[in-house]
Amino acid sequence: MKIIIKSPVPLPPEKVWAGFNLDLLKKLTPGIVQLKADVFEGTQPGCRFEMRVGAFGVLQEWKGLVTQAGQTPGSFWFVDEGVRLPWPLKSWKHLHAVRKSANGSVVYDLIQFSCRPKWLNPIVFCFLFPLFSVRKRKYLESF
Repeated sequence: MKIIIKSPVPLPPEKVWAGFNLDLLKKLTPGIVQLKADVFEGTQPGCRFEMRVGAFGVLQEWKGLVTQAGQTPGSFWFVDEGVRLPWPLKSWKHLHAVRKSANGSVVYDLIQFSCRPKWLNPIVFCFLFPLFSVRKRKYLESF
């Protein structure tokens, strides 16, 4: 399954990209979701992150690795992939990108995921899409 979220912000890409850190991750987390970050090494290939996520006091382990990153004039990006994922996720790949726009920048969240069992994919999509859509407002508040 795929989720694509585009979030316009009024700052240039360099300033937005400089704000991609653990504090931003915490700000982007919707109120219904609990997030406890144990490790956040950054946005370069090889950087790890380890956290516990959940709701209503039930937390599951989520470990990932930044597998790719790059920049071109006016754009920055990195990809994180799940190494150990909370049930029911089987796979997770998340491209974070910031690109120059006429009014500042656009932040892109492009997510590919699958669940085990497969029939949960559309159900999890219906849960994840609104959680990531909240980022539009939160990016705007942050930048």
